[in-house]
Amino acid sequence: MRTLAFLTADRSLPTRAPLGPADRSDLVKLELHGPPPRSLTMGQALRAEQAWWCPVTPSRTLVLADPTAGPVLRARLGEAAVDLTCGLVALSLSGPCAEELLARFCAIDTRPHVLPVGGFRPGSIARTPGYVLREGEQQLLLLVGAAYARHLFDVVADHA
Repeated sequence: MRTLAFLTADRSLPTRAPLGPADRSDLVKLELHGPPPRSLTMGQALRAEQAWWCPVTPSRTLVLADPTAGPVLRARLGEAAVDLTCGLVALSLSGPCAEELLARFCAIDTRPHVLPVGGFRPGSIARTPGYVLREGEQQLLLLVGAAYARHLFDVVADHA
């Protein structure tokens, strides 16, 4: 059985394909309960304050922030935010083959006309509950429960 030791020094998966998987679990992940603090549309995340504001339901918002912006957001949101940073693992798939790779083990439709930049969808990723965020034209961010980190990394490595 493989371990997460197959990650390279820069925390990316070794691969020969035009694909750049990378562990992004250092992102700050906050969950807000109640009405969103911003005008959000279901299925479409908003990039603001060095963070993605991702509507999960009309009363739940997932905020994904750069590690440097995390302390400021935590302080501003206070008790309204539940810190899920340790509870979710994040993996970025970058490059022209990112969509094709994800399609091998995920049923979420990530074609650009269905999931444009900023598109955010919950669903099954490698047979576990998770989320997909399109951060750029060729960049997808996958989020699953931290207990499934090894499973996700193994599935990505097997399919890459």
